[in-house]
Amino acid sequence: MINSKTAYIFFSMMAFMLFNFIKEYNYIYNNHKWIYMLLKITSIDSRGFGIAKDSKGNKYKILGALPNEVVSVRIIKQNKKNIYAVIDKVIEASKFRVEPKDIDSYLSSSVWQILDFKQENIYKSEIVKSEFNKFIKIDKFEVVSQDEQDSWNYRNKAEMQFCLHDEKLSYAFYSQGESWQKIPVQNSSIFSEVINAESKKILYFLNKSGISVDKLRYIILRSFNNRSLSKIARILRQAPVFAKATPGRQDERPLMVSEVEPYERVVALLCLEKDAIKSIETEAEAQKLISENLKSIIFAIPKADSYEIITKIGDSELKEKVLEKSFYFDFDHFFQINIPMFERAISDIKQLLDDKKLEDSTLVDLFAGVGVIGLLLADKFKKVIGVEISSGTKEFALKNAQINNITNYEFYESDINNALELVQKADILVVDPPRGGLTPQLIDSIKKYLPKYIIYLSCNHETFVNDLSLLHDNYEIKFLRGYNFFPHTPHIECLAFLQRRW
Repeated sequence: MINSKTAYIFFSMMAFMLFNFIKEYNYIYNNHKWIYMLLKITSIDSRGFGIAKDSKGNKYKILGALPNEVVSVRIIKQNKKNIYAVIDKVIEASKFRVEPKDIDSYLSSSVWQILDFKQENIYKSEIVKSEFNKFIKIDKFEVVSQDEQDSWNYRNKAEMQFCLHDEKLSYAFYSQGESWQKIPVQNSSIFSEVINAESKKILYFLNKSGISVDKLRYIILRSFNNRSLSKIARILRQAPVFAKATPGRQDERPLMVSEVEPYERVVALLCLEKDAIKSIETEAEAQKLISENLKSIIFAIPKADSYEIITKIGDSELKEKVLEKSFYFDFDHFFQINIPMFERAISDIKQLLDDKKLEDSTLVDLFAGVGVIGLLLADKFKKVIGVEISSGTKEFALKNAQINNITNYEFYESDINNALELVQKADILVVDPPRGGLTPQLIDSIKKYLPKYIIYLSCNHETFVNDLSLLHDNYEIKFLRGYNFFPHTPHIECLAFLQRRW
């Protein structure tokens, strides 16, 4: 029997643990209820949060809120700088608010589904201009984009988790702001149509296999396609297009969507616990999933912040076409997720180079991936050198040079900081870094060797602006533009063309 002293000690310890839990995560909790407030949104930040302040000057960040709206919010956490909240109800809506396509999950995948598409581009322009003006004064920042009808189903890479929904396995996104929760989803309006279709088949297979949800970690799907054929498929849904007569027949026949869409294909990686792989991979049903559209399924186990591939069914090599050149790459390799907008950016770069005398020049392409940018520009240069750290990229980059009949290409598989001497060889330097931007060592090397021109493509406008400010004494910005690579999200791609000041 537990005496009163033991009970007192036990409950004191529990109270202490609860206090520290609340303190650690900074949840705001009062009288056993979450706090609700009414706020007026004054602006929006680069991560898609609506910004508001209360009468005491406290700053609030509310996901899914737009400027000039009045919203009722539920406060969920805070830190020293900001108080975070989620919308309970929109009291006064912005004139730019629209109905999201994915009403249950847009906050977790593409928060600006609620925003008029033209206004989205305006907000992105204003956000980047504001960031620039902290360091370098600019008059305007143009953002170009696809037509709104092409701004959906653009994403050729998708990642989803798993949960149980109605006693069945379901895909899931993490709830923004409350990451311990998962939201069941079937698909997303920003994922390519073939990813949405093939993911359903895989989910059906997993449910049929009887695997437990606690054995599953996540799934990544990558699609690759001939976009001209995909565009035809969209047209066919609206009106029939007639093909030439079949041999032996006099009449023309309607061209069917099914004749077009198999050109768009998917490779899927399923990350799960090791003891669950064997029971799935050996089933004949897994082999049956491989089809015209689903090219390969990769089974992997979790490893820290990544995964380890255990086995593959089918061929996991991917192929994409950019400006009429073909590029092969492996599942792990980086490739742009919005090819039409990437082509627009490359076309702008080509135009910027048209009046430059580059026949005897060397282009050095850092963060080269499988060589795409350097190879697309190779016809303008005497030599092109690509550098990339990711394992296996050299094999694919050299293969891509060969299949595109490019003979002036070299490639080094190396950490950028171990290849800084190559900056000295560059007449033009191309950099397309990850979100962290350029390393301090690389910036120092650029300042030391001073290549005549720099082409800087970036997926993070904040590090992009910061890096340009560090190079501003040595380089003049001759061209600056944003590209809406990521419609219906706050993210933006930026391009700068820099020329040495002397």
